[in-house]
Amino acid sequence: MSKEKIAPFVTLGASNHSRTGERQTEDFYATSISTIESLFPILEKHNIKLNGICIEPSVGNGNIISTVKNHCEEEYFPYRAFDIVDR
Repeated sequence: MSKEKIAPFVTLGASNHSRTGERQTEDFYATSISTIESLFPILEKHNIKLNGICIEPSVGNGNIISTVKNHCEEEYFPYRAFDIVDR
């Protein structure tokens, strides 16, 4: 998977701050991969291990869950992802 060249915290999908007032029907708000990637060095620095199950109820295009999959083995950190729209 290629690294994104997008700054963290940018709107990748619909915005509730649209100047026209138009919104995507499903309110798609994507989280950039670089934002998610920035979490893992902090977890490692503080020796924080993810455990339990990761449930992504609004998976969108899958950025969060795919990044978690790259960093965590499902055997130790199972994950499930769902959304109302198949993207």
